[in-house]
Formats: sequence, C-alpha cells, structure tokens
Amino acid sequence: MYSDVLNWIMRTIAGINPVPEDPGFHSVRVDPYFPPDMTVCSASLQTAAGNISIKWERFNGKIQYHISVPHNTHLIPNFKNSQAAPCVKCIDKKNVTYQYLLNDLG
Repeated sequence: MYSDVLNWIMRTIAGINPVPEDPGFHSVRVDPYFPPDMTVCSASLQTAAGNISIKWERFNGKIQYHISVPHNTHLIPNFKNSQAAPCVKCIDKKNVTYQYLLNDLG
C-alpha cells in the first residue's frame, strides 16, 4: 500500500519521472504538481544512474524548485505553470543542480 502512495508522491508532487525511451533514469522528466495547500516538498530517489533529489518551496507568489541529477542524466523540465529556464546551475563531483524560479499560479 505505501509503495503506491510513495510512487504517486515521487511522480506527481516531486515530479520525478523516468523517460520510457531511455530506461535506467539516464533521462528524467521533471513534471511537478504544486498543490495549493502545500508550501514545501523534498524528495530523493536512488537510481542506477545515481541519486536524484528535488526540493521546492513557495514564497512571495513564487515557487523555487531545485533538482539535482547525476552528471550522466539528461534533464527534461516540464513546468505546466511557467516557461522557465534554470537561473542557477551548480556542478559538483557527482551531480548537477538546477534552480528554477516559477510563478505560483496555485
């Protein structure tokens, strides 16, 4: 029972989704849902490609969305409420982290 709930949270609220054409999370589609009553979400997923983690938070009519993916993972962002380009890109030994600033339409 919990696995279904956690799967829904990971895919829907966190927005971490595999790309069927590129198995093993070598590509990841980011497609989060921001429920109006939620102010923050944090999640991580260990994959064969490495750790994928997200955090999003509401503030002042905006949503700040961070996602960290392994270097060998292709990120495909799909933000329904906004056309956004990453405003920050950080690289460390294992991961690349992107930060997006989105309009909060919820």
